[in-house]
Amino acid sequence: MHAERADRSAALKIEKKELETHTSTIKTAFTKVHAEREKFESKMEKLVRAFNNLEVASPAGKDQAAGEYEVEHKETRAAHVAFEVAVRRLKLCLDNAKPVRQRFIEALNHVREIDPDTTHEDDLRKALIDAATLQMLLNSILCKQGRDLQITSRGESIGKLLSRKKIEMDRGESAANEELMGLQKKELDKLTELSVGTIQLETMLEEIPRLTTSHAHEKTLKMVSNFLDSNSLKLDMLHRYKNLIPNHHSPVADLTELTFLKKIVGNELNYAVKAHIEMRINRGNPSENRISTYENAFKQYESYAHAIRSLKEMGSTQIRVEYQEPFQQCLEEARVIAEKDLAAAIREVEEVMVLPRSSLPLRRNPQETRNFKLHNKGALAKKTEVRQSKVEGESIENRVPQSGEIINTLQESPQVSDYTEIEQRLTAAQKPVLLSATSIIAAGKKLLLERTRFEAMIQREIGQLKDPSLREEKRPAEWNTLLEQLAEKLDSIIAQLDLVESANRETSAAIKAFRTEAQSLRHAGLEHRNAGYKRQAPTAEKVLALWQSAELSIEPLKNRQATNARDFLTEFAIRDKHTNEVLWYAHFHYTNSTDPDLAYTAAHLKRADQRFIGFKAQLKQALEDRQVVRIWRSKVPTEMAGELFFKTA
Repeated sequence: MHAERADRSAALKIEKKELETHTSTIKTAFTKVHAEREKFESKMEKLVRAFNNLEVASPAGKDQAAGEYEVEHKETRAAHVAFEVAVRRLKLCLDNAKPVRQRFIEALNHVREIDPDTTHEDDLRKALIDAATLQMLLNSILCKQGRDLQITSRGESIGKLLSRKKIEMDRGESAANEELMGLQKKELDKLTELSVGTIQLETMLEEIPRLTTSHAHEKTLKMVSNFLDSNSLKLDMLHRYKNLIPNHHSPVADLTELTFLKKIVGNELNYAVKAHIEMRINRGNPSENRISTYENAFKQYESYAHAIRSLKEMGSTQIRVEYQEPFQQCLEEARVIAEKDLAAAIREVEEVMVLPRSSLPLRRNPQETRNFKLHNKGALAKKTEVRQSKVEGESIENRVPQSGEIINTLQESPQVSDYTEIEQRLTAAQKPVLLSATSIIAAGKKLLLERTRFEAMIQREIGQLKDPSLREEKRPAEWNTLLEQLAEKLDSIIAQLDLVESANRETSAAIKAFRTEAQSLRHAGLEHRNAGYKRQAPTAEKVLALWQSAELSIEPLKNRQATNARDFLTEFAIRDKHTNEVLWYAHFHYTNSTDPDLAYTAAHLKRADQRFIGFKAQLKQALEDRQVVRIWRSKVPTEMAGELFFKTA
């Protein structure tokens, strides 16, 4: 044992010595990087100042400003090259040290197996924390390199470049756009490299508490909290892919393609990503705000994925093929992140209880079988199942799948290789327990408290209907279902109270109160659903539900009126029966003025504010390079048309 310990200790000393050599080289490389960084930042400030002076210089001072600019540009370029070379040297040193550090940790653990000396624990902790710290410092440098791209190599800010790009694009020129694309490609590359480094750092920090009992890494954790995590970096990549994917060098094929392109180049994704990252960083925001933000982000990621997928299926030449797959993958990852963030935020608000997991079924081995002898109401039932393994004294617990409660425990009988029942926890058929009226009433009162919580949640959803970006994703039917289910639970309470023997005045009063509350819940559920439907865009399901609830009146406005599209239009106004406000319009298009009512070529429901907006208006907006308004059109089924519109007319 002594000789083996000596051999392992000697091997450890060799690995430690080599690691110390690499560590010294890395420190020297870091020092060089910081020195070159300071020089580069100083030169960049002077270059930006010289560029701005050149732009505002008078004709008389133009030559002098240009000369000063050329000097600063040359010196800044040299400083930037020196800084980049130092960074590459540092990365090489770090890569060379990784296998050495891994061998040192393996040798250290090899010694710890036979030597309990606490100094080995300290050495392991130090090696792990040093590795995490070096990766964190490298990530910091990568962040700075990414920020450098906000200034072009000529000293022009990204904001000025964007302005110049717009002016040049109007003139049919593309130099500024190509320069901007080049910067965005570099920015995406740096962000990808930073994301990989962040994942490595997160993995290291997870390994430290697993391999050592020390809590000294908590200081490093606090330092890391100043950086974006790997998921937030993935979200940040969406900006770059979105800017890189449009290709404006070919004509648009049709209006459908143009609609999807307008979606891609719009700013909705930028706003959603920015808000999503902000909510992930600042956990102190109210849960309601976080839920709304995550819901909107989830919706935007899905809508952009649909747009890029549709353009790809159309064979559009308006998008760059090389960025299609990575953009779609990034959107899918962002959608998953938003879904997880949303689930976590909802759990905080609703305090969702997770049911205990039921026991997993045994895997079957077709070569052997075993017998179970189960007792049910005194009769012996024999069941043969496939055996998984042979373990002496093996036992099995049978559980109720829904609750996880143990029914009984079975243990192998060595003499007959059977499983016999050794403990009875729950009989197969229990006699139902009759609750007292007091207990039942108390359960009913708890349900009344549930209503308060549900109503508060529904009111939060109703408040979000004011936000156009959130309005259409709300599900008013679910509000009705929530209160309807609560009413059904009260009905069950009432049924139990009806069975109570020797009911007194208090029981009768409770039954009456619960019955009134159940009716109120059903009425409130329908009211919330109907009010929500009226504030959303129309669909056949919503219109039919409101019609069946006597909430609508339908008024014919036009009958086979000729249109500019060379067809004939029949139009109906769909009004709120209580306020007479026009909620939506129904349009039916016909080839001929004499066609039967139900022989229309197209029929759709439209928003009131889009009554007069059609394809021609969209085409005009596109030709004038304005934002193309998305027109809401929801198909009207033939059955619904006959029942609601033409019988009414």
